[in-house]
Amino acid sequence: MGVVLRNLFTGPVTRRYPFERRQYFDGSRGKLLFHPEYCEFCGECERACPTGAIELDTAWDTRRQDYSIVWLRRYDPFKCIFCGNCVEACPYGAIELAEEPAAPGYRKEISVDEIPNWQWTEWVAS
Repeated sequence: MGVVLRNLFTGPVTRRYPFERRQYFDGSRGKLLFHPEYCEFCGECERACPTGAIELDTAWDTRRQDYSIVWLRRYDPFKCIFCGNCVEACPYGAIELAEEPAAPGYRKEISVDEIPNWQWTEWVAS
C-alpha cells in the first residue's frame, strides 16, 4: 500500500522525450562543427586525424569559365571517432566539437566544404 501511495504522488520515472531532452554529461563529445571562414588550409587537422576522416584537397571550379582552383575539405562522419585531435591541432579555431550529438544518418554522405577565404596568392607570399 505504501508503494502505491508513493507512486501516486511522485513524478514519472520516464522522460517526455520530444518535449524534455536529456542534459548532456560534462565532457561529452558531440558533432564536429567546421567554420570554413577561419580555415587557413594548413592541413594540421588532416594530419592529426587517426582515421582519415578529414581530407583537404583542391579541385577545378567548373562553375566559372576560368576554371580556377577551389580549396575543399571533405569530412566523412562515418569514419570519425570524435577523438578531438583535429580540434586540438587546428591553430585557427576552425573546428570545434559541439555538445549536441550528431543526428543519425540515413545514408552515407560525405560533407564537402569549400574554403572561400583561402587564397593561393596568400600562401605563395608567406
